[in-house]
Amino acid sequence: MRDLRSFWIAIVALSCLPGAALAGPITEFIPQAHGEVKWSEGVLRAIGFGVRPKDAESPAQARLLARSAAIADAYRNMAQVINEVRVTANTTVERHLTASDLLRLSVQAYIRGAQVVEEQDHPDGTYTVALQVGLFGEKGLTGLVLPSLLRVPPKVSAGSPPGITLDQPSLATPAPVLASRESLASPVASLEEALLTPATDEGPFTGVIIDARGLNVQPAMSPRIYDPTGREIYGTVNVDPSFAEEVGVAGYMGTIRAAMALPRVGNHPLVIRAMGTPDRFHRYLTLSAEDAQRLLAADARSRFLEKCAVAIVVDERRARDEAK
Repeated sequence: MRDLRSFWIAIVALSCLPGAALAGPITEFIPQAHGEVKWSEGVLRAIGFGVRPKDAESPAQARLLARSAAIADAYRNMAQVINEVRVTANTTVERHLTASDLLRLSVQAYIRGAQVVEEQDHPDGTYTVALQVGLFGEKGLTGLVLPSLLRVPPKVSAGSPPGITLDQPSLATPAPVLASRESLASPVASLEEALLTPATDEGPFTGVIIDARGLNVQPAMSPRIYDPTGREIYGTVNVDPSFAEEVGVAGYMGTIRAAMALPRVGNHPLVIRAMGTPDRFHRYLTLSAEDAQRLLAADARSRFLEKCAVAIVVDERRARDEAK
């Protein structure tokens, strides 16, 4: 069993090597729960471990007991994976569960609906089971958590900059800190420079792709996009809750090319770069004044933001304990 846990951790470590950044899909590993959030695929997975008891009456009984133990362990790990999913910049699902008994009961039922997608009986007497649940949809985690965020107008505290809500972390400075374009340089980003939408292209656009590589941006269920003044232009505004619950507020990929293949952004998305992140958790994005205006003007023409036709390109995810 210890060898299997070491093998799982090794797989996580290999995925964090620089070469892995070339991959398109984005997965966030949570080693302490033996699980992962597959943001690009919209699923959560957890692995459970069981051991054949030595006092079993038969090999068949020992196998069944090991399998039952692995399933029970997988359910416990799935609950921890769900607790760790980032909702807003400074909140996780766990925090939302403590604030709502109804949500907690709904999530418990959601966990019970997890499907066994893989299982293996190992020669050393251990048994592993992988469980999976969907992230999106009415019966997914977004359908349970997002309605309370998107259907109630956000409260603005007195003296807060426009667009900064009470559940948002305080900023290091009154205005978002912008990163220079030079700091965004990376081998993959440089190769995709030509995919950014030129200023001469006025659309119409079917969606937007925001390249946030180099900013250490982390995926979240409810990301937000701001202009340099701190005004929110997408996230809890300009979004139809029904679309957000069904497909998520934004999709995440590791390259622009992979993001362009997502049906959600259509066949002619606006492709721009984020210039910074306004929160210390690196979950939200800041656009330049020019790109913020381009995005709002494009949306005024095609209304794609309300349909969540948004994809964010981020660096390959690191293990959760390394990303803190």
